[in-house]
Amino acid sequence: MATIDKKLAEELLEKVKKQKRPIYLCIVKYWNTMCGKESYAYCKGEAQFVAVVNSPVVSDVQILWRKQNPKADAFFAELGFGKANSDSWMDEFLDLVCEAYKDAFIAYVDQGENKDDFDEHLDSCENCARAVEKAFEKSAEAFEKISEELHKKD
Repeated sequence: MATIDKKLAEELLEKVKKQKRPIYLCIVKYWNTMCGKESYAYCKGEAQFVAVVNSPVVSDVQILWRKQNPKADAFFAELGFGKANSDSWMDEFLDLVCEAYKDAFIAYVDQGENKDDFDEHLDSCENCARAVEKAFEKSAEAFEKISEELHKKD
């Protein structure tokens, strides 16, 4: 993994979109908990991506761009990351969430924030509660797969 600034990330995004055979597996944006700011990185291979996702100083990994081929699709799907260029893997659960609480759902699941008294809303809304449950299950599955992948490499 190579950490890069936002400007270089934007330049790389434009470059890889035009390449027929890009050398990078993916370009990601993430929250660096150590310095408390948004950061960017490119990964040339699967092990680098797993290292990013598993890093204790990384949270909220978002894939800005990734290779599009069956092998890459299977790799990202196995780790719980859906479509490329999606804001978050949680997007698949947003359809269950009440329109007025979509931002609160993302903050709740992604960062543990109780925005707009979302936790109280969960007591009265079965669909939102189901969305939270499914998102947490998906997150747990992703961590299990990352752990398995790391143990395979040892």
